[in-house]
Amino acid sequence: MGMRMKGQAAMEYLTTYGWAILVVVLVLVALAWMGVFRPQERIQERCSFPLGTFACSSMRISGDGTQAYVKARELESQFDSDVVVCGFACSAQAADVNTGLPPGVAGMDASVCLSQGDVGALGPYSRGQVKASTNERTVCYDAGGASGFKVGDKYLGRVYVQYAVSGDAGKARVVAGDVIAQVQPA
Repeated sequence: MGMRMKGQAAMEYLTTYGWAILVVVLVLVALAWMGVFRPQERIQERCSFPLGTFACSSMRISGDGTQAYVKARELESQFDSDVVVCGFACSAQAADVNTGLPPGVAGMDASVCLSQGDVGALGPYSRGQVKASTNERTVCYDAGGASGFKVGDKYLGRVYVQYAVSGDAGKARVVAGDVIAQVQPA
């Protein structure tokens, strides 16, 4: 009789803990199905520049499977005078302390900002369409210097805008804005 009681107690023990383990597994499966364990998919897209410079009306990171790039978009000037946008760069690499630009960025020379032709001109506190560069797209790089983003990937980096304020004797400036965006089809 004692052996049967021990066997029954052992069976009840295993059954109770078996149900508890099954419940925990079901909860974990439900959380995984809802995407709780994929935080990169839950990060909201955003674009922000320092106060008093620019505001992003629309920032689109496109990709064609081999590289990701910024296409033409709208910027909003928050300056109280006319602004000429001269160039763009897109990179998650750390900026050089001397130039304020990430390594490998070409075509953003302060001396030719006003003479190279406008990429876009914005009036005071106005919104307008500007091109990413003279060819209307600027390649985006990750922190390692690669640009091979797939459609659906999240891009986390910075967009550098070179601009000159009218009445400032042609001195070009660069401002960096933070961008988090999902790579869209080209």
